[in-house]
Amino acid sequence: MGKPSQDDNKRENMTVKKPKGDGKTGRKNNGQFKKGHKPLGSRADQPIVKMRAKLQAALQAAVSEVDIMDIVKTLVKKAKAGDVFASREVLDRVVGKSKQPVTGDITIVIRTH
Repeated sequence: MGKPSQDDNKRENMTVKKPKGDGKTGRKNNGQFKKGHKPLGSRADQPIVKMRAKLQAALQAAVSEVDIMDIVKTLVKKAKAGDVFASREVLDRVVGKSKQPVTGDITIVIRTH
């Protein structure tokens, strides 16, 4: 093969340090995460998730069941009057969205020996 390059020598001399449990990393002394540990990059800790949760709670508090029924009735009236967006929205919610057809050429090759 030849003489090892400098990059090969560097890779052989590199050591991987395992994180130690110091109370700040949320790990045990063997490097494993402690039970119930929540990683720092947790989705629930992200500001946008917290903001969406607050917005959803505010909307739920502000909208009553009567309001929802009024909105649905208005949407159905618009759909009956020919509003394409309203029709699509009502049908998608009631019947379900239609499956999108697969387009394009599909070639299947079967090889036998």
